[in-house]
Amino acid sequence: MNGTRLVVAAILAGLSLTTGAARASRNDCFYNGVALDDRVGPPKDFTGEYTCKDSDTGKVVLRQHQLGGKPDGDYTKYDFKTGEVEETGHYREGKLDGQVRRFKSGVVYIELNYVGGKHQGVQRDFKDGKVSRVYLVTPDGRPDTSYQLNKQGQLTSLSCRTRPIGDKDAGWCGFNGKQSTVTLYDEQGRVRATEQYVGGKEHGLFKKLNVATGAVMEESHWENGKHLKAGEQFFDKQGAAVVKTDCDDKRATCTETAYFDGGKQVRTVIVRTGARVVKRTEYYQNGKPQEEMVAAGDAGKVATRYGITRYYDDGQIAEKGSYLAEPAWFDGLDYLRDGVVESYRGDGTLRARETYARGRLQGRAERFGVRDDGKKVREEAEYDKNTLVRQKVFLDGKLVEESEFFPDGSTKAHKSYPLGEPGTKI
Repeated sequence: MNGTRLVVAAILAGLSLTTGAARASRNDCFYNGVALDDRVGPPKDFTGEYTCKDSDTGKVVLRQHQLGGKPDGDYTKYDFKTGEVEETGHYREGKLDGQVRRFKSGVVYIELNYVGGKHQGVQRDFKDGKVSRVYLVTPDGRPDTSYQLNKQGQLTSLSCRTRPIGDKDAGWCGFNGKQSTVTLYDEQGRVRATEQYVGGKEHGLFKKLNVATGAVMEESHWENGKHLKAGEQFFDKQGAAVVKTDCDDKRATCTETAYFDGGKQVRTVIVRTGARVVKRTEYYQNGKPQEEMVAAGDAGKVATRYGITRYYDDGQIAEKGSYLAEPAWFDGLDYLRDGVVESYRGDGTLRARETYARGRLQGRAERFGVRDDGKKVREEAEYDKNTLVRQKVFLDGKLVEESEFFPDGSTKAHKSYPLGEPGTKI
């Protein structure tokens, strides 16, 4: 239905009329064919046929039966321009009771059910005149079991709750006490999933399929409405497993393994104790480790601190140290350097040893290098909240420069020390 126009007669009758658009003109209403006299108002405790017409088009917009001044019995609402039916329903003692159907261009698009003025019972949505969704509303107004259908009438989704809508979903949901196996389709009629239920709860094997090839993309297991991590698997387009797990709530420690496409080469291995990740190892496709993360602290608590080691693709260590896990602002976790972190060159030599606090340089830092002439350079520095406070530079173990800095980065003090070689610079 379109916009709502409130008319004096309709208000007095306890009814709001809906028409195509809000307009200033009024409707002409009749009681058993007699026009309403605005000077005296509607008949008191009227019983009979109440009708209204649009004053501009002359089209009937409402037909309704009243009993004792209240809507009682069937009613029909019409479009004020075309005269097409917009809504049909039934009243009992002034309250909606039974089925209410709404139409667009003469085709039903929704079917609601009322009991004593309350929205409850079986409800239906339609698409192109065909049922697309069926759902149940409990007497206290809460949604219950529901399912959706495609244009071929095939099941596309199912939500089992406390009670069945009818015989079909009673079987699908296993309300008969027997385990069901349900096939779900997409809008084109292709199989997209299979699911199992008992007593209205997920119970058994759930599969998601590639609608184009029919290959299984995901498998999960449920028990009495509870998702079990154990046995969960994910597959690539060719049907090769890309994730496997033996985790569930019954296991103290479990392992989840992810694979590169093809299902042969391990990509990630995660070891959990309860909900806590105690170790995670990621691999390059050549089989070498890429990163290893090990939880630190009490194994019975949620991990917030980890020791992380990162590798070059030839197996040499690139970085290792202490990290703090914090929720990321968008999703997942951020791992902030917190404590001593060492970084290495590809040849295995130490590049830097730095101290951090929640991702910022804090305290002592050392950095190591080699000049083109083979002399070794070492820097000793001290930071406060990522700001350089003081610095010393050594060449082949001998101090050649030291500096202090203001908080804005400008130099506070500086000294240079000769090495016995005029003009020697680092």
